[in-house]
Amino acid sequence: MTHQAPPCDNSPESGIHPVPDLGESLILVRKAQEGDREALNRLFERYYDRIYRIVRIRMGAKLRTVLETYDIVQETCAVAVRKIGDFQPRDHASLIQWLARIAENQIHDARDKMEAIKRDKSKEVALDAVTARDGESYPGLQLSAGGPGPSTIIANSELKEIYDSCVEALPQEYRELILLREYAGASWEDITEKVGRPNVHAAQEAYRRAQIKLASLLRQRMRR
Repeated sequence: MTHQAPPCDNSPESGIHPVPDLGESLILVRKAQEGDREALNRLFERYYDRIYRIVRIRMGAKLRTVLETYDIVQETCAVAVRKIGDFQPRDHASLIQWLARIAENQIHDARDKMEAIKRDKSKEVALDAVTARDGESYPGLQLSAGGPGPSTIIANSELKEIYDSCVEALPQEYRELILLREYAGASWEDITEKVGRPNVHAAQEAYRRAQIKLASLLRQRMRR
């Protein structure tokens, strides 16, 4: 039995934009696989905000004090350039999760390197080199000009930061449910498998509890 559901369940407070047209994204993937760098930049731009926020939450506050989220996202884009030819997208979620998995690998690598630096105080490594690989350099993601004004951006950023910090504060399973459903737009079947629930109904019930907990955290933050 297939459970039909919208791509994601975004609340207004989340600031997560609706997913773009899938058909256009798949066209951009195909062009990028053929070597079109412009198409690849446009593809990343479409999902940049979601990927950035997933990476930021999964990095955690401790790692963010010594490593820029932006650097991890840029390295993610660089790795994706090398691997786009092997990627077979099915939907928005598969594309977002593919990029998120690459980002997680960069986070793990960065964390391991920083732990190694701590163990060997004699090493002096520049912070911006933590995410570098084998001396290679890759062009970063070029976002298009235009868009909302500075005051709107600041207000939206503050609301997003509050929302993301509350998601980060959730218990691990609840956090993963919200990230998979709201941020990545994963299907209930994929979510059920990833969080190890026995069936879709159980995953949906756990997600409902996660939403209740998240709403409670948001109310607490807004009252401060």
